[in-house]
Amino acid sequence: MVTNYLINVSLLALSGLVCLVLLICALVVTHLKQNLEKIFIMLVIGQLAVIAVDIVIYATAGSVRPYIHEILWAASFLSFALGVILAGIFTWYFMSFLLTKITLSKKAINAFRVVFVTCGINLILTFVSLFNGMYFTITETNRFMHGNYHLLATTLGMVVVVVNGGAIIAYRKALRVQEFGFLLCYVLLPGIALAAVMVLDGVNALFDVATTLTLLVFYTGLQSELSHRKELEIMQKELELVQSRIAAMTSQIQPHFIYNSLTAIKTLCRTDPGAAAETVDEFSSYLRHNIDSLSMTRPVSFIYELKHVETYLAIEKKRFGDKLNVVYDISVQDFDIPALTLQPIVENAVRHGVTSVRKGGTITVSTREENNDVLIIVADDGVGFDPEKNNDKNTHTGIGIENARNRLSAMVGGSIDVQSEINKGTTVTITIRKQEE
Repeated sequence: MVTNYLINVSLLALSGLVCLVLLICALVVTHLKQNLEKIFIMLVIGQLAVIAVDIVIYATAGSVRPYIHEILWAASFLSFALGVILAGIFTWYFMSFLLTKITLSKKAINAFRVVFVTCGINLILTFVSLFNGMYFTITETNRFMHGNYHLLATTLGMVVVVVNGGAIIAYRKALRVQEFGFLLCYVLLPGIALAAVMVLDGVNALFDVATTLTLLVFYTGLQSELSHRKELEIMQKELELVQSRIAAMTSQIQPHFIYNSLTAIKTLCRTDPGAAAETVDEFSSYLRHNIDSLSMTRPVSFIYELKHVETYLAIEKKRFGDKLNVVYDISVQDFDIPALTLQPIVENAVRHGVTSVRKGGTITVSTREENNDVLIIVADDGVGFDPEKNNDKNTHTGIGIENARNRLSAMVGGSIDVQSEINKGTTVTITIRKQEE
């Protein structure tokens, strides 16, 4: 008897320590952002409460001190009641986990409802046992003793385990191998504990050990799920960046530009073959840069991007002649920028700024340092627009600019600011944090 007492208390103490560590780790790592994380915290707290109550039962059993009888009654009730509540929370965890993977059928939802109803009935009968001793009773010598209907409590508990296990097996194809394994532990570990108790008579704390091990496996699975979710988020962000680069390239290689460029080359072939050959080279370089940018997952040097702008403006200069004047004022160039970020801004200045004015105008591309930032400024003295009436159709802040803004923010933490005044022009400022040396 003394040996069993020491074994049970030792196992409970060890299980309580493991649960306490799990609780601390869960609170520190998970930050309670997801529903599953919150349910897991509830499971660990519930198991800690069960262990604490069971320790009280073992520590006070057989004592003749005052109020021990009442304490044992209360502790025994709480042990049964908390066990039933834990079974319901486990079911809630399973149901929530499966819902993150697949839409549950009506049959499965009804099965889970049966579990919750079963837990409710079991909890009511546990309360009734306080008065008729159907589940448990406390003897005159302050010893815990199972009631005549103790097997009913066990049977109702097995209903919960069987339904949850059936749901896990039924939806195994929707689960990864690791997920299927750690969920199945809820069925296997209590079964192993039951067999062990039958062999090791009196070591009932093995059920608490089994539940604690289940929570430990759940925690491992939860961390695996969080890691998997982060990987998916990273992959999604990378996909969005790729889509953004494709959209940026598509927005730059528009039919009107290709048509106008080819028309200009055709005209030059008649009037100035040398200039036509030069323009063909520039047009080829322009297209190659856009296509190459699709495979670029990292920012490029500003010099590389500026060369693309110069190529583009050289082509447009041949089209518009003296109507398009370009000024470069580059005071800083040792920094990186996402590909196809500067060129769409310059193209907007050409298409919707200076060339919309009959006499043309000037585009200025400049860079400078300001505090801890690098500023890239594209200014034109074209028609401008009213920022108060800005909308998605506004050509100065259309899809090309929005794509550039998104890639700047995602890849270098940069931003874009657009200032404009009707009949005076537009100024677009790109701000990028200076790179640490």
